[in-house]
Amino acid sequence: MKKGKIILSAICLLAVGTATVQAQQTRHEITFGGGGGISSLEYKLSEGSHTMGWGGNFGAGYTFFFHPQWGVGTGVEMAFYNAKAKLPQKSSQQSGFTDEFGDSFILLSDFNNYEEKQRATYLNIPLMVQFQTTAKHKFYAAAGVKFGIPLSGKYEGEGSYDISGYYPQYSGPNSQFIVGPRGEEYPIEGFGSYQYQGTAQDLSLKLAIMASVEAGVKWQLSDRWALYTGLYFDYGFNDIYDGDRDKQLVSYNNDVRESGYVEMSQNSILGSSYSNDGVTQTTYADKLNLMAAGLKVKISFGAGKMIAERQKKEAELGPEAQAIVEAANKASQAADKAAQAAEAQKAAAEAAQKAAEAQIAAAKAAVEEAKQKQVESNIAPEKTKVYTGVIDNYATGTFTPLTAEQKAVADSKIELLKKEDRKVMLVGHACNLGSTDANYSLGLQRAKAVKAYMVEKGIAEKRISVVSKGDTEPLYPNDTEANRKLNRRVDVIVY
Repeated sequence: MKKGKIILSAICLLAVGTATVQAQQTRHEITFGGGGGISSLEYKLSEGSHTMGWGGNFGAGYTFFFHPQWGVGTGVEMAFYNAKAKLPQKSSQQSGFTDEFGDSFILLSDFNNYEEKQRATYLNIPLMVQFQTTAKHKFYAAAGVKFGIPLSGKYEGEGSYDISGYYPQYSGPNSQFIVGPRGEEYPIEGFGSYQYQGTAQDLSLKLAIMASVEAGVKWQLSDRWALYTGLYFDYGFNDIYDGDRDKQLVSYNNDVRESGYVEMSQNSILGSSYSNDGVTQTTYADKLNLMAAGLKVKISFGAGKMIAERQKKEAELGPEAQAIVEAANKASQAADKAAQAAEAQKAAAEAAQKAAEAQIAAAKAAVEEAKQKQVESNIAPEKTKVYTGVIDNYATGTFTPLTAEQKAVADSKIELLKKEDRKVMLVGHACNLGSTDANYSLGLQRAKAVKAYMVEKGIAEKRISVVSKGDTEPLYPNDTEANRKLNRRVDVIVY
């Protein structure tokens, strides 16, 4: 009797083993489908507003179910993303330009009702883990990552802009001289009013890495066919803009002329910056990433029959055979865990080796750093020292002539410049009396007057740079005339 039970158990185990092999050959699911909803190029603007766009995706997928409730999947997916940026009105300054007559000027760019649409197409490759319940119509949830390969990127700008030049050397303390739309015409330098081209231009993008989740209901249509309906959400981790963000919204290059006129080109707001003072640059957009959320529908083939057949065969087995099957499954799971433990030990050994190599590299770097510090310690500290001085006590609205006290401060720095190969920066300031523009001009004129004095005393012009801070950086509160006299100054920085 005992021998008969053993033979029966062996037959049952062989039958179950055959069924398991058959199930392993059919536990593959292929899906086709798509989705739609919010599908946007996501970013924040320092100026203006950003509107998310609508889009969608379609593609094919493959899932391997290593358990009736668990599977891993991948595939390919074509996805479309859109967004829009608006900039109602913005002005920007750029310094360092010289016109064809040798006069330096500050470039002023005024943008009016600028609107830019961006669109991108990505080929996404998902790596997902899926869970599903065992009912006929199943709840499912999947999570993982997607890697997006950029196929195309475009932007299209609309609106108008004015290009003009500000010549501070022709300004008085309380006035401006502006050439362009707000003054006399001077078109050979590109000054004037323009409209954006309104044509699509290329947008440079990089590989995208996204977290992805999806959940819904898997409707079992037959043993082989199923319909997925659910919601999905994708969010990108990395900045996908490929390039620097130091361009102006309109690039101006009067070193290059075509038919007598300067070269100008239009750039995307995603890669542009602006300046309110002609010195500090602020980017319009921060990190650019992908974001999508919406409804997804897929049709699948394959996995439904595998699960149904397996459940049917297990139901037909007796309790004793089911116990044997369960024991075999546990043995298989134990073997899988042992293999995973071996892989973990191998990974730990490799990590230990890498850590040892990193320690050796760190030790070598420390030795090199010590050698470098020893070399630097032999350099005379005077070579790296920065010398400063302040020329102040200007009368209201004046910048020349320099007083004897002011010349004495300048002479002390001129003597240093003659002895050592250094450069000097002159930073002009004003008190709070008058308009912001007038004070900016006045600060610049004070710095230029000191520069002229230094050049007269034999300092090469190329060693001197001038900047104006206007009334933006007072040393003392502008509440008394004594304090205002101290704020009306030129900072002298020798470096």
